[in-house]
Amino acid sequence: MSYLTDPDGFFPQRADDPDWLVPTLLVVSAGILPAVGFWDSVQQLTPSDAGAFASATAAIGAAGALVGVTLVWVVGAAVFHGVSAVFDGEGSFWRTLWLTGWGYVPAVLSGGATMMAFVLAADAVPAAETAQQFVEVNQQLQHQYIQWATCLGIGMSLWQAVIRMFGVRHARGLEPTQAAIAVSPVVLFNVGGTRFGVV
Repeated sequence: MSYLTDPDGFFPQRADDPDWLVPTLLVVSAGILPAVGFWDSVQQLTPSDAGAFASATAAIGAAGALVGVTLVWVVGAAVFHGVSAVFDGEGSFWRTLWLTGWGYVPAVLSGGATMMAFVLAADAVPAAETAQQFVEVNQQLQHQYIQWATCLGIGMSLWQAVIRMFGVRHARGLEPTQAAIAVSPVVLFNVGGTRFGVV
């Protein structure tokens, strides 16, 4: 697949005939997959007397994941577009947004792994009998998940940065070094946020 093996050759072929379906599905999938895992784990671990609490928690977590990944896509593209303007980049914001959406393949893979981690962790822990036990079990799972997700998240962020660099390069007509500089603020935020549990 040229997208994974040769992104520098893939994006020029797509740039003149943008199709929003694939990048949009990638972004939505990156948010939905971990949300599904979170929903499943909450439902499995919630005590029987806290059904409403579980539903609210799961709904908020799922909605937050989907809204969050969409905001990151839009804000990230705005940063790429703004920084690239320093290098006299050409092309519309929508072109930048569309091409950076293709950079979410690593996030989809990471989201799938996160979903499986939530499901497997929930299967390994007995359901809580009280609300207090649910809070304690949830904190334990979050701690284990954060340790595992930190390493995976940093690796995926770096891979995503490479894809985004080529996307921004062809979206704005930049040199490779200029494109790398344009995507670097978001990359540093993602890696730093993952390392310290912010994102």
